[in-house]
Amino acid sequence: MIEKFFELKFIASQIGASICLDGDVCNGDGVEIKKLSSLESSGAGCLTFLDSSKLIDKFVLTKATACIVSEELKHHTPKGIYLLVVENPYVAYVKVASLFGPFSDNIETHHGSYYAAKTATIGKNVNIGHGCYIGENAVIGDDVTLYPNVFIGGHVIIGNGCIIYANASVMHAVMGNNVIIHSGARIGQDGFGYVPYQGKHVKIPHLGKVKIGNDVEIGANACIDRGTIDDTVIGDMSKIDNLVQLGHNVKLGRGCILVSQVGIAGSTKLGDYVSIGGQGGVAGHIELANYSQVAAKSGVLKSTKEYEIVMGYPAQPVKEFWKQVAKVRKLTEERK
Repeated sequence: MIEKFFELKFIASQIGASICLDGDVCNGDGVEIKKLSSLESSGAGCLTFLDSSKLIDKFVLTKATACIVSEELKHHTPKGIYLLVVENPYVAYVKVASLFGPFSDNIETHHGSYYAAKTATIGKNVNIGHGCYIGENAVIGDDVTLYPNVFIGGHVIIGNGCIIYANASVMHAVMGNNVIIHSGARIGQDGFGYVPYQGKHVKIPHLGKVKIGNDVEIGANACIDRGTIDDTVIGDMSKIDNLVQLGHNVKLGRGCILVSQVGIAGSTKLGDYVSIGGQGGVAGHIELANYSQVAAKSGVLKSTKEYEIVMGYPAQPVKEFWKQVAKVRKLTEERK
């Protein structure tokens, strides 16, 4: 891996920061940043960030060369540390992190090391790793990277600038631009659908697709089922964490956030910017309205309202949940 070095004043210019040292504005000439690190693990040549007053005790002990900080928190700075003062330290850190990375493996494309059907269409500047399979009539856009052992099924359409990491499979899907799919994800397989008949479970044929919008990211080992008749839909800018399961015909709006191990049953609809915490479960055939939030480990059995926050099992408005918790606690104390 090639290490990257940046002058402090160059970093400041990229995030619109002013530079301070011991309370005075300076230009940071000659100061080099070699690494990004946390407050605790920082040393010479490191750049860290502070975005919460809860971390001030760690901030005053940090050994970093420089720190990204807000105007409100800069007064807690120990001496000898350069400050990059910005409005939002976390957002600024994200911008700086993009300068240092991401580091990715070089993929050497050799036509004999992967299979692409003669009817497949492959765009410009496409990198295809060893062991990949591209099926009949598949379309791969420009500037796409397929890491080793990726499976692209027949008639799949992949937009421009997509990255699909090793051992992922994509079938019966249409994908927008700048989509990231992490290792082991399974997109477009049959959903869990059966009809009981004469003591048997008769499998329901799945005829739909998975439609994925632009700027979507899907985590490692996530599973997204194709639709039975209508399509499963993932809206633009949605972010899906590792080990998430979406059943057939699920529809996500724009900007949804699904944290690890979330499970959503078939035909459920999520509006725009819905968030579900880790291990949250959502029953089938209901709707979560725009901007609603589901707390971690909650079980949602009925539809929600816009901006509503629910938690618990069965999930209920957050104020009602905490009222019930308080009542149970009071009853327990009275018994004692």
